[in-house]
Amino acid sequence: MRKYRGWNAFFDIWKKLNRPIRPLGETLRIYKELLNKIKIRKPKILVWGATPELRDLALSKSSKVTSVDISEYALHKFREMMRNKKRSEKLIAENWLRIGGEFDIVLGDISLSSLVFPAQYDRMLKKANKMLKNSKGYLIIRQWVYKKISEKTVRTSRLSLSELIMLLETVDASNKPIYRSKAEYVYNFYLRNKKKIENRYGKIGTYIFELYKDNPMEWSIPPKRMFEQVLKKYFALTERRYAGDHALGSITPIYLCKTTQT
Repeated sequence: MRKYRGWNAFFDIWKKLNRPIRPLGETLRIYKELLNKIKIRKPKILVWGATPELRDLALSKSSKVTSVDISEYALHKFREMMRNKKRSEKLIAENWLRIGGEFDIVLGDISLSSLVFPAQYDRMLKKANKMLKNSKGYLIIRQWVYKKISEKTVRTSRLSLSELIMLLETVDASNKPIYRSKAEYVYNFYLRNKKKIENRYGKIGTYIFELYKDNPMEWSIPPKRMFEQVLKKYFALTERRYAGDHALGSITPIYLCKTTQT
């Protein structure tokens, strides 16, 4: 994707999507409940990514919020969707693996899935543990986990557009559930079902599948057991929650974790 054209397109789509792709409804409520369980006064919070809902949530908890994303443009563009526009946050445009500092809480929504499993997950969680260690802090993240689903299920399910996209991302035509490029498979599905998708979702359906076609990123959706093995190397899993207000809650668990000594 071209640098700004791609982010503008993604921003326009994001505004029209609902749960489970965006952390809304019960997912956001669970985030709030888990965050409120942490009794640290004026915590320093690090947000992985530009997700406006998570940045708003962090600012409702603390005035010491740092949001980090690889794209400076995304950090500023998605601020347009935030409710707490008047409250300031520190913005850093950088690779998550290259940032430093000490924090009390790290928040992320589907952040790790933009990394390759398991090596980069391990590096990222080890980094988070190091940044949180002095405060014996907490990690709150939502993660996609792998589940084999047939194409027939995809075709016959009465799902919202966001649920359809999420479901497609858990279908693995090549039997490689650990990591693979989803773009080619999703786009080929779109080509085979273009008329049906356009009839059902209109231009937004066409647009998002075109966006996938040009997406160069390698995404990863690990099996839950394997993901939690890596997670538990650096964190104690305090709580695992699932949203019940959409069809794909079982593949998007939300975790509350506490740092451990490594």
